Amino acid sequence: MPDVEAAFEAFIAAFNALDFERFSRCLSTEVSLFAPDSDAPSLIEGAAAVERHFRAVFRDSAPDGPGIRPVGVRVRPLDERASLITFEFARRQGSTGRRSIVFRLEDGEWKILHIHASNIPAEE
Repeated sequence: MPDVEAAFEAFIAAFNALDFERFSRCLSTEVSLFAPDSDAPSLIEGAAAVERHFRAVFRDSAPDGPGIRPVGVRVRPLDERASLITFEFARRQGSTGRRSIVFRLEDGEWKILHIHASNIPAEE
C-alpha cells in the first residue's frame, strides 16, 4: 500500500511543476477547499470546482511555478484510511503559507479530501 507521505510529496511536486494532469489525479472526486486568495466567499466543493480554482492558480504561477518548499511537515494519522498533513512554506510575496490537507485512502490510493489554506502577511 502506498504511504501518505509519498502521496503528499507527489502532490507538491506536481504543483511546483505546474503539471495540472498529475495534480488533479491527487484529488478525490469529493475534494473541498478553503482558499485564502479566492473570490469564492465560502467552501469550494467537488473536483470540478476545485480544479477550476487551481487552473487559475496555475496560470498565475506560470512559468516558474509556486516554488513550495514545505517546512514543519506533520503527519497525523486519523485512522487507517485518513491522515492530516500540516505544513508551512515561505511564499514569494514574503508572506508565509499555512496548509492543512486531509488525505483519504480511496481504492488503494491516497487522495486529497480537503485543503485548508491560509497566509500570514510578512512581518514589517
